[in-house]
Amino acid sequence: MAEAAAKRRIPPVFWVLFGLVDLVIVAVVLVALFWVAPVPPAFAGTRTLEQARQVQPTGLAVAVVTSDACLACQMYKRGALTDQRFTDWVRANAGAAYLKWGADTEQIESLGVDRFPATVVVTGDEVLATHYGPMNTDELLAFLDAARAELGGAGAAPGTGDPDPDPAQPAGAPQPPAGG
Repeated sequence: MAEAAAKRRIPPVFWVLFGLVDLVIVAVVLVALFWVAPVPPAFAGTRTLEQARQVQPTGLAVAVVTSDACLACQMYKRGALTDQRFTDWVRANAGAAYLKWGADTEQIESLGVDRFPATVVVTGDEVLATHYGPMNTDELLAFLDAARAELGGAGAAPGTGDPDPDPAQPAGAPQPPAGG
């Protein structure tokens, strides 16, 4: 009888492999739940480059190319792209397109982008500026202001889209709407 039980006994190697498989499954589930950053608020409501171009009369649009498998992209989405100053800049100055590598291939190719993360400023069919890699909020706003200046919006106050800011307001404070 003891001989039969010994034959049916599962080898320790099996338990080790079984434990490793379990760990991999748990890791995959955790990564799927917590790895991918949500779409930043500035991109709400506009998914395509064409939609983004139609937001402003100038056709100015900011496209961000990202990938769910990219750690730098996730950090960028959780950092500068979720900053309220960036969201305010986009609402005041441009449309925004959130393009995913592998899903929006045609739009990404039309911008000449070959890696991610990439931030591209366009007007109509013209690419004004491209930056590869993540940026902090100050770098991102400076990049966007420089691209907008190239379009001809150089008279606007940096980061606000307001050509005549109220000097009584502290720097960086939201400006009241024009004419009000």
